[in-house]
Amino acid sequence: MRVVWLEIENFRSIKHLRLDGLDKPFVVIEGPNDVGKSNILRALDLAFSALPRLLREHAGQQQSIPGEPNGRPEWILDFSRLYRHGENEFKISLGIRFDEHEINVQSFNPRQSLNVTLNWTREGHHRLAILSHQSLPADVSAGMALRLAQSFRHIATKRSPEREYLRLGGSPWEQMARWSGSNLKQLLFLYKNSPELEVQERFEQLRTAVRDPALGIGIVNVSVQPDQTINVRTRQDGLELDLEERGSGVQQMLTMLALALCHRGRLLAIEEPEMNLSEPNQRLLWKKLREFAGGEGPLDQIFVTSHSRVFEEEAERLVVSRDPQSGTHARWAEPAPAKVQADEEVLTVTRGCSVTLPAEVLKHLGVQEGKHVYLVPTRHGYQLLGAQGYADHLREEGSNAESAG
Repeated sequence: MRVVWLEIENFRSIKHLRLDGLDKPFVVIEGPNDVGKSNILRALDLAFSALPRLLREHAGQQQSIPGEPNGRPEWILDFSRLYRHGENEFKISLGIRFDEHEINVQSFNPRQSLNVTLNWTREGHHRLAILSHQSLPADVSAGMALRLAQSFRHIATKRSPEREYLRLGGSPWEQMARWSGSNLKQLLFLYKNSPELEVQERFEQLRTAVRDPALGIGIVNVSVQPDQTINVRTRQDGLELDLEERGSGVQQMLTMLALALCHRGRLLAIEEPEMNLSEPNQRLLWKKLREFAGGEGPLDQIFVTSHSRVFEEEAERLVVSRDPQSGTHARWAEPAPAKVQADEEVLTVTRGCSVTLPAEVLKHLGVQEGKHVYLVPTRHGYQLLGAQGYADHLREEGSNAESAG
């Protein structure tokens, strides 16, 4: 399942925005502050919170679906603030592509995406319009409603003078947990003991993922003490520590991975996942998220808003800007240039030996044909020097200088 296109009208800062070409596993949304990046994810969140009920009613079913959202994500404190200034209605239109196995009814055509418009008015009414060229049979509409009921996970970050915390919405049992410091323990306990088997399986996937030595988290164990308090301990390289004894970066990493995995959804939207994480840990998080949505991973599509260059690499990027008159705009960015590292990870360099570099690496490094360059080892990897720079280096380092020229 993936979102393939999205159109937003008169929603918050967005006057009119059409996004095509979204049928990708990863979409990174970048841009300055206060241009509407988060509003794109919130429009998706609102649409997915209302769509299951509207599709169910379209199919003529009155009884709620297990796990059906209530149509009002918890970040909405006042519906009147969702309308662009001076407007009395807003619309969110989107196309959703389902895989063949997701809708188990004979009349379902997997080659045709679900195209809908959801409309809200200030009088409190909202309705659904099916945009597909063919009519939507009742059994297909009911099957889509069931599949969409818990399909979307929105993770939002918020800063305040007192603390920094994460918002999450979901099924009723999950709404009991809000991460704020040690409440991550309650969150993990609820995931481990979820009444939903798929969530339990994903919790085990989480425990497997965090055993990666590079993450520095280790084995995670969740238990209940005799006094009924929840205890979470991690074991890494033989050292066992309570969760409270781990740094905030480790807790943030564990939280983001838990929220990304431990639910039944296939679509994930994250606002600024880099918060509290160093750049190396941002890269580790991005690597894991790509694993989750790649191949046989549990996710089909991930949307990320970010100010970090880490999340711009190796992903399709939407660059968002804002005009005072026309509102929010977005365009697809040019592909980022391939990142080439000329250090020990790429080259085996020994003292006094020459190195042959591929033509694409030379071009990336800006090396001109016929020019002599030198790779000089430093504490931060190999530094590329021209002839004069290398001569200066030799004078500074004397006989201890090393290079591969």
